[in-house]
Amino acid sequence: MNTIKVGKVIMAIMAIMAINVLNLEALPLDSQSEYLVLTDDDGIHDDITTFELQYNGSSNINSWSIGIYEFTDNDGVVNVEDTLKVMDDTSYFGMGSATFNTTLGTASSGNETINIDETFGMYFTWTDDDDNVITWYTHKYLNDNNDDRFQIYDVFGDDDYSGIHTIVANAYLQVGVIDATPGNVPVPEPASCLLLGVGLIGIAGIMKARK
Repeated sequence: MNTIKVGKVIMAIMAIMAINVLNLEALPLDSQSEYLVLTDDDGIHDDITTFELQYNGSSNINSWSIGIYEFTDNDGVVNVEDTLKVMDDTSYFGMGSATFNTTLGTASSGNETINIDETFGMYFTWTDDDDNVITWYTHKYLNDNNDDRFQIYDVFGDDDYSGIHTIVANAYLQVGVIDATPGNVPVPEPASCLLLGVGLIGIAGIMKARK
């Protein structure tokens, strides 16, 4: 099983060449998802390819890496079970790939293999000028102060992105992901539903009054 398929490598490089001027304002709306799901469209269903779209740059970032993590969610309590680095600032052409074995429930990148299913989060680890190592997760509850450090954009089917399914972005890095789509789409909170209901009742009352 090849780690990166030739066709996808070519597609990824074309995308890098085409998106040098990409910025967050040009992206679709944030899906609000906190994880990704493996969704391969070539019938093999076994890998994701990631590549750096744009490094926004920061004077206090000396090195960085991005990868995937296996997680458990017990009634809203999320725990990281294992992590797998997919790419870093030294990656060839700013690209990386993870190969999934859906039969064994594993994923591999380079010489590393972890147990993971087809649902996974992504993390971004970076080192600042004071050599502090900081890690952010797509699950905001794993971050300090529950900060939402990632935006996950579903761009599947958009020809402008040369086959990219998803863009995972934060203030420092935008990474394109082929063969994965956003996972959960949050439902409105009860309070929001109540406000929506009150609003609809109010509109109905106004329309009745006009009659």
